Amino acid sequence: MYRQVDIAAVSDGELPTVEQLLPTARDGGLLVTVDDDDRPVALVLNDWVDARAHLDQASVGPAFAGHGIGRQLMAAAEQWGRQQTRRP
Repeated sequence: MYRQVDIAAVSDGELPTVEQLLPTARDGGLLVTVDDDDRPVALVLNDWVDARAHLDQASVGPAFAGHGIGRQLMAAAEQWGRQQTRRP
């Protein structure tokens, strides 16, 4: 997708490390799948927009694409959003 809009650096870049993700994770809006060496292979980042949960980013490392990891993370993100959505 990012290559189609000429943002190849995002597409070709590696996912951030667990240490880089920790500050965001502490806010509660980050879901990460890691490999056996604790390196992130997929992530979903949620944020708040107009007092509602909002999907900000979803990424799956190319080597792990096609295994259903993204689908599972999206389902977990949807569940998280339904539980966390702030009602005005």
